[in-house]
Amino acid sequence: MISEAANGSDAGGQGTDVIITQAEIVIYVIFLVIESTVSILGSVLVCVTFTCIKTLNSKPTSKLIVNLAVSDAAMGVLVLPFTAATVVNQAWVYGNVACQIQALIKTFLSQVQRSTMLLIAVDRLLRIRFRYSYGMSRPNVMLWPILVTWLVNLVLAVPPLLGWGKFEWLPNKPSCTINWLANLSYSIAFLTVFGFSMQFVISACYVLIFLKVRASRRRVQQTAMLSLHGEQPSASTTDRSSSPAPARRNPAANPFMSKEEIAVARTMIILVTLSTVLSLPYIVCNLISLILNTQLSYRNEIAVVMTVYLNSCLNPVIYGVTNSRFRQGFRTVVRCSCRGER
Repeated sequence: MISEAANGSDAGGQGTDVIITQAEIVIYVIFLVIESTVSILGSVLVCVTFTCIKTLNSKPTSKLIVNLAVSDAAMGVLVLPFTAATVVNQAWVYGNVACQIQALIKTFLSQVQRSTMLLIAVDRLLRIRFRYSYGMSRPNVMLWPILVTWLVNLVLAVPPLLGWGKFEWLPNKPSCTINWLANLSYSIAFLTVFGFSMQFVISACYVLIFLKVRASRRRVQQTAMLSLHGEQPSASTTDRSSSPAPARRNPAANPFMSKEEIAVARTMIILVTLSTVLSLPYIVCNLISLILNTQLSYRNEIAVVMTVYLNSCLNPVIYGVTNSRFRQGFRTVVRCSCRGER
């Protein structure tokens, strides 16, 4: 059995008919089911770990990580199953109203994910550069930016329902989503704000964070080498604190970053780097589609869509691989669960 995915684009641009084999459909669906399952289970695990473990929950950044996990889990529950079903049927079978709602949810959650990445990047940069004067130090203070993020992105996801832009299913797409060729001004504005502009700010923040982390490590290595040879640190290293005691009394004068700060920064750098790598194909391909005024082929469309979805299920894996404190918290949660069952 084979299914045919015609281009079917009424909003500008002609594509090429593509024959999708049954084997391809099975592979696509298996991949989507795995992404959905890992996104849900992994994100729930992240939420439980960061919420239940006091040492993790006390950090303001943990609220942002939980927020990102919530949006990842919602994507796995509300978007990926419908995408898999549409791939199986090779058509949207739930009606136009459900199509509009599903496309709205998908767009909204994607925007929340990007905005949360931006909040994490800015928060990390300010927390590292102004470690002792940064005002967002209390854990619950971060709830307000999170609330604003959800409300603002909900408003920004609505325009296609009001006529600026268009939500619909096309035969070359695996789900209901934005028709990028239906409204050029909306597509350019969306890709500029949530694609290139946010990515530029996020990347700039993490470049500065990387430079700060590298400088701190070099200072630590320099101090260790001087101590090993029984020498005093040079004036350039201690010009702000001539002895250890004043540095302890005045933390703002301490030029060194803690191991925890470096570990968290490393985790976030890996997280954002992976997110960038997985998101850029979708942004670039849709930009090319706009320039050429033609829809992407079905295979290209589903490939870039599944690549973006992959980001949601890999985030929990990154926390576990790169953050030892999260691994300890995870083991604690598992032990407590096992004892509770007994």
